[in-house]
Amino acid sequence: MKIQDGSLDKISFDEMYYLYSPGDLIIDRESDVDALYQVYAVTGGRMRLLKYVNNNVYRPPGEEEEADNSPEAGIGTWTDVVIDCFRLGWDGKKIGPRRITHRVPHYTGEKKITDLNYYPVRFRRNSEDIIKKLKLRGRAALECYGHKKYAARTTKHPSVREPLPLRKRMRSPPPRMSSGRAENAQLMGTAEKELESDVYVDIETFNEAFPFYETDFDHLGRVRPSLREVTESTPGGRDREYHIGDHDVDEARSDGFLSSHFHLTHAKRPEELADMEDYLMLLPHCVPAFDFRQREWYWLDVEKLEEIDKSEDARRRGWEDLVIEDGYSQLLLSLVDNHTSAFEHKKAKNSTTQSSQIDLIKGKGRGLILLLHGPPGTGKTSTAETIAAYTGKPLYAVTCGDIGVTAREVEDNLREHTERAEKWGCVLLLDEADVFLAKRTWTDMNRNAVVSVFLRHLEYYSGILFLTTNIVGIIDEAFKSRIHVALRYDMIDQSSTERIWNNILDRIIKDNETSDVKIKFDRDLLLEFALSHYEKHEEEETTWNARQIRNAFSTAIAMGQFDRFERIRKEGLSPDQAAASGTKSLMTIRLTKRNFAKIAETATDFERYINAVRGPDADNALASQQRDDYFARQLAPPRRKNRRGSADFGQGPRRRGYLTPQSSKPVKGKKVAERSVSPDDDQENSEQKTTRANKPRIRREEFSEDDEDGISDE
Repeated sequence: MKIQDGSLDKISFDEMYYLYSPGDLIIDRESDVDALYQVYAVTGGRMRLLKYVNNNVYRPPGEEEEADNSPEAGIGTWTDVVIDCFRLGWDGKKIGPRRITHRVPHYTGEKKITDLNYYPVRFRRNSEDIIKKLKLRGRAALECYGHKKYAARTTKHPSVREPLPLRKRMRSPPPRMSSGRAENAQLMGTAEKELESDVYVDIETFNEAFPFYETDFDHLGRVRPSLREVTESTPGGRDREYHIGDHDVDEARSDGFLSSHFHLTHAKRPEELADMEDYLMLLPHCVPAFDFRQREWYWLDVEKLEEIDKSEDARRRGWEDLVIEDGYSQLLLSLVDNHTSAFEHKKAKNSTTQSSQIDLIKGKGRGLILLLHGPPGTGKTSTAETIAAYTGKPLYAVTCGDIGVTAREVEDNLREHTERAEKWGCVLLLDEADVFLAKRTWTDMNRNAVVSVFLRHLEYYSGILFLTTNIVGIIDEAFKSRIHVALRYDMIDQSSTERIWNNILDRIIKDNETSDVKIKFDRDLLLEFALSHYEKHEEEETTWNARQIRNAFSTAIAMGQFDRFERIRKEGLSPDQAAASGTKSLMTIRLTKRNFAKIAETATDFERYINAVRGPDADNALASQQRDDYFARQLAPPRRKNRRGSADFGQGPRRRGYLTPQSSKPVKGKKVAERSVSPDDDQENSEQKTTRANKPRIRREEFSEDDEDGISDE
């Protein structure tokens, strides 16, 4: 009775057989997460009466029979209690049983039931709450599909604890894989790592990509009885027909359960299971999902998957932080809205709306291809991220390393990524697409083949594709007609610099609302530094781009965090003790202009060294016909005489504000060709120098003082 109501505390091994019955839900104590199995057969747990067991010629000996005939197994020893159970698997289409066998070896004395590796869940406290929780988890696993957010550790598949069982379950050898999938395949189910990114849950696509990992369902049937139980309990003579052995009882109990649960013995669709709610707790806790950041598949805990915020506020929020020309924003919004609406109408089965696209050739030219070109750190990648957030679609970013360099690799991998992006409705981003956009030459047949393959995929891709490049001058002319819109991103000016600083400071204020450690700063002082830094470095072309500004903030916050730890150490406290003390000064990171000045000094030294070695990046890019950073400002770069005596671009400090072409005639005895200067030019240059001299400058000495930039802890 105590076994039935779950009130028994300890149990000896000779009573272990009675602890489990077909239909019981048992819990796996060794699992990292709560996992339930349902018992359908129990055997073993009896004392051996014979020293050896004669094997039947019609029944090859199994592992259990071989163990029974080992020297350790003899009269008076005990067989293991064998618990045959199952849990449910889900392959995206059907639900079916996955058979698992647990064994409980002999032990002496008594054991607490809850100390057993597997025990009936009714002995667990709050067992009803656990079952209810696992039912909700099973329902989530059954309905989990689509674009999600995940910020936790990856998990293991419940049926996989070592790589070997996975390889045993392979239906066929792994096919040739791209993008490192073969190496990843060997680790699926076993490798765990921290993940924080957008993911896409799609079991069907996972099974197509990894057919040898496809869920195998088992058929629940009568278990094979132990040969020792059959042999030792079978009498001879006329008593044979009146004798009921242990194995007969085991089979009768198992058959009774299976006959009443026949619908669970083989795979079925969820809608075919009328009492599916009663078995949701047997479904696995994880699902395979594609990580957009690593471009790999992982097993993820369904309880830690979060929905993507697709509210109107979230859609518009990205545009507030994106610093690009207003005309670009309006153009991008109109293009994306038009393409998205046309694509949705195209997908609708009974839609009567005429498509706005001109389909002269079926399946061709239905995509939206956008080329974003310009110097690094000007907002190209951020634009694609903002468009993805605005449309509520996942951003699928791939690089050259994901696609390959040979024509065959590009063909296979590009097809894989584009088909996946089209199926999931992603915004596809090919970052640094220079390799595939480069001009074709008659001397490089492999490059020609790669470009041709890429051109063909561009024509037939039906989604939104962003191509970004820093060297637009090298693209093949055939891409011009296949790109719907090409947007030029110029180096950020003073106004954009101020907007970027303000946006980051606003984000810090918002993060302070939920963070225990607050970041304090004086906005006016930091903006003063930002503008002064821009003016100081504008002439040398070493102003910070958007990415460098973000990196500077990260470094400044890290320096402020270090200073906070130093204050905590001087107080003789640990970080946890400082948090418990409630002292504001110990829970405050000071974001000071002094730290930014230190960062700027290091960055400026590096920039000047690089410029001395090879010249300004903008001049080099123009000299090699990669891009023209002066196009928007109509500035003529300086010419410098190369080693052969001819004038060339780059390699030297550039004068700003000069709008007329410079003389290409070399000046004898000088390395740099100087333009002729008229008296009017001298007067103008003198006025410019006077104006620059009167502008406020932030000197290095201003940041050497031991102050906190007006920041208080209150």
